[in-house]
Amino acid sequence: MGVFDQLADRRAFAGALALLLAGVQTTATFAAFFAGPETRAVFQARWFWEIALNFQIFLFFLMWVCHTDRISNATGWRKVRAVSRMVTGLFGVAPPFLTLIVCARNNWFYEKPAFAVVQTYALILLVAWA
Repeated sequence: MGVFDQLADRRAFAGALALLLAGVQTTATFAAFFAGPETRAVFQARWFWEIALNFQIFLFFLMWVCHTDRISNATGWRKVRAVSRMVTGLFGVAPPFLTLIVCARNNWFYEKPAFAVVQTYALILLVAWA
């Protein structure tokens, strides 16, 4: 793995990768949702939920790996800051999970909501993430 030998901070790379993959998963979910009724049927399959939720656990793990050393090596207010950064990072990779939960709770997989509702949800998600 010669490419990864050049990385100065591999843990920061794990955090960045988690954020990137969370964005990819959220984008793919929204794209499949808007594609049409035949693609929305994928969301009702058990295998989709297994993959999506296991992938979410992987993203949380990457974010945990990113912050554990910083938390364990810090003391005092720096430890509080490190923990708050980890919690913020965990919320940063949570949008795919939150999107699936909101969609399932509101039955959006069977009954497509109005575009304005989804647009409002996406805006709230973007503001909360930023």
